[in-house]
Amino acid sequence: MNHGDLFDDFALEKSVKEAFGVNLEVDKVIARNIDVGNSMRASLFLTKKKQFYCYIYGPARLVLSDVKKLAIRVGLKTEICYPPKGHAQYFDEIGRAKFREVFPGRHDVSTEDITFYRTLAPYSPALL
Repeated sequence: MNHGDLFDDFALEKSVKEAFGVNLEVDKVIARNIDVGNSMRASLFLTKKKQFYCYIYGPARLVLSDVKKLAIRVGLKTEICYPPKGHAQYFDEIGRAKFREVFPGRHDVSTEDITFYRTLAPYSPALL
């Protein structure tokens, strides 16, 4: 590993902590800054605890469904999409708001009702 890669690993750890509030230590980067389309890039890495992550970033405005499609394109099955730092219920909150825009009269909104609307939540950068 050269010094530039080590610096990039620290920058990756810092970016993840700032955006998602997740403390992790990069052990090994599998792929760095790969083009995943829409002017977005992804880094795939393992932590010291042997957890596999995908960090997607770039200037494009993506929603959760876009990020999941990009992950599939890279060959990943998404288990967890981390919400932005300090917003543990982010996807549900956005899903409920979007659902209410479409169905303003509905007050008994269930988790099943907002499943699709959660995918419309802005999500860039993304941590999977």
